Amino acid sequence: MLREKELLYYLINATDYIGNSLEIKNTPGVKDKLIEKGYLEDVDGIKFTEKAIDLLNNFFEKHASRALEVLKMLRLPTHEVSFGEICYWMAMEDQMYCVKYLLKRLNEDGKIQLDKSSNWGTPIKY
Repeated sequence: MLREKELLYYLINATDYIGNSLEIKNTPGVKDKLIEKGYLEDVDGIKFTEKAIDLLNNFFEKHASRALEVLKMLRLPTHEVSFGEICYWMAMEDQMYCVKYLLKRLNEDGKIQLDKSSNWGTPIKY
């Protein structure tokens, strides 16, 4: 049985924001469990169901405002901060994929603007 944290791990990694669907494909039995629980459609590729999309949207709604608060708190004159610092202040150091997902969705929604040259391993400009 997959818990919510595990569900989010596999689903977030498989989103276009992260682009790591291999986590589902390479972990034995996970795709079958996600299909069985109604999070993926039973097709060759990775296709989310409405249930999966709702879970991802609920996660985003729950954590997006906290991400914005952290970015405002860390705002420096140069508007550069390390990705690790953002994860630390979000209390998600062990869930960096979640923070990356949140930042990319906030960027897409126009709530923040990530510098196109930002690299997750170097200070992020926003």
